[in-house]
Amino acid sequence: RYALAVSHLDSAIVMDRASSDTAAEARHRLFIAELERSGGAAAASRVDMAKFMTIFRSTYLEPTLLLWAGRSAARRDDRRMLGEIRDTLARRARKESLSDHAALADLDGEIARLDGRRSDARASFALALTLDPTEFEREMAATGAFAERDFTTADRLFRSLASSLSCCYEGNALHGEARYWVGRVAEARGDRPTAVAEYDTLLARWSGADSSLTVLRDA
Repeated sequence: RYALAVSHLDSAIVMDRASSDTAAEARHRLFIAELERSGGAAAASRVDMAKFMTIFRSTYLEPTLLLWAGRSAARRDDRRMLGEIRDTLARRARKESLSDHAALADLDGEIARLDGRRSDARASFALALTLDPTEFEREMAATGAFAERDFTTADRLFRSLASSLSCCYEGNALHGEARYWVGRVAEARGDRPTAVAEYDTLLARWSGADSSLTVLRDA
């Protein structure tokens, strides 16, 4: 129920501002923008993403949050925004942190994908998966593989997301929609029975979800 989540996050932002916690506001604003994008509210999502970027340009945000923001820019096909976030992440990545370097490799992969440099994109996503195979890395690699019609890799990675039991950080939001993408892979392969079964599973699990969600309308 993304609309309800947005209302709670709006309340959280009021508290963030009361305590002058701009980093927390940025996190909540980005979360709202992603929920709105997934819920089909494109105009509202652009507004909230712009508000996030305003905070981003004046506040230190940790690398994992920058990875999440870069992913959001990539899903919007916003090459300029993605490049700005990537360059900031490059300056903030800690030499000793594998997760920071994985995040940077992911954003390099997304830039290469948008630029049509397929080989560079594959190499960057593979490096990120090797360094730190979290939900973010798996989802980005899976999306890149799907775009290249590497359906074997995409199916494996999306299924790993769909079956994940990890909890309680931003990347977990990717679990719910993974089942939809398993269906999309099956459909692209011409396997309609499997695609229908995956979509039916998603619709059953999210039977009480907002009807405006993009993945539900498509499924």
